This record gives sequence, C-alpha cells and structure tokens, in this order.
Amino acid sequence: MLGCIAARYMNKPGYTTPECGYIPLTQGKWAIVSLEDYDFLGQFNWHYAHGYARRNVGKHGSQSIVRMHRIVLERMGFKDFKETDHINRDRADNRRSNLRPATTTENQRNVGPRCDSTSGFRGVCWNKQYDKWQVYINVNGKRIFLGYFDDKQDAISARLSAEQTYFGEFASA
Repeated sequence: MLGCIAARYMNKPGYTTPECGYIPLTQGKWAIVSLEDYDFLGQFNWHYAHGYARRNVGKHGSQSIVRMHRIVLERMGFKDFKETDHINRDRADNRRSNLRPATTTENQRNVGPRCDSTSGFRGVCWNKQYDKWQVYINVNGKRIFLGYFDDKQDAISARLSAEQTYFGEFASA
C-alpha cells in the first residue's frame, strides 16, 4: 500500500491525503479510512488482528472488541446489519466506498480463491480425468456444474458470468 511507504517518512501518528486518511495500527500496519471518519477514528488506539483494525473497549475483565469497519457502517447510518463486506477484500481498507452491510451468505460470496487452487480463481479447477478446466458455483447449498473448458480464460469468464447471475452485487470484483 503506497500510503504505508509515505507514512514512514512523515513522522506523524496518522495522516491524510486528498482522498483518504491513514490510521496507524500495531505491527507496522495501517488502516485506510474516508476523510469524514478520520478525526473520529484517529482519537483511539487501534491494533491489527487477523487483517482487521480493532480496539478493546471496557475495563479488564469486561472488555469487548470493537472493529473499525463496524463503526464506519454505523456512522454511515446502518444500524441492523449482521456482517460487513469489504468490497476489495482488504480488511484494513475501511473507506466508506469499500464497505457494505451483508448477510453471512452474501459476505461469503465475496471471497478469494483457496490457497490450493489450481487456477487461482474460485470455482475453476483443472480436471485431470478430462484434461479440461471444470467450472462450478455453489448457490444456496447446492453445487451447480457450469461445464468443462479447454481454455482457462473461457472457464473464468463462465464463472464470472454465473456469479453475476446468482450473486449480483456480491459477485467477485
């Protein structure tokens, strides 16, 4: 992230650019926030945990964890939401344009490929038996087979098209 490099030379606890603000976290990490949230969020100490910006609230023995992205959604006027989806999948990017309320199912649709993926793309894998790319999508607990393809790009295109059909705005970016 370019902001992290620039911050090293600015010797400031946090800083802004014309587009966004950067708030320091532990472990040398930074959270990105919209300018309208920068002053409010910047007054707290945040730590980095599992990719998220979060802080502890309360006294010892009765502490709870507050995640930055939930505060931003609440400041945007959302009150009753189950989960927060980071559109670009960067958990430290808490700009308003990158966050949206989501159900658990919707949030799980916007995930990257598995670490053992042969294609580097979710729902597209190499089938050794047929010597082709196999494409599928899971919808409401059911796996839908989309076909076999000779060309990897054709397979990825088929998967993206199915995501648009079944997942709408929660399709992979």
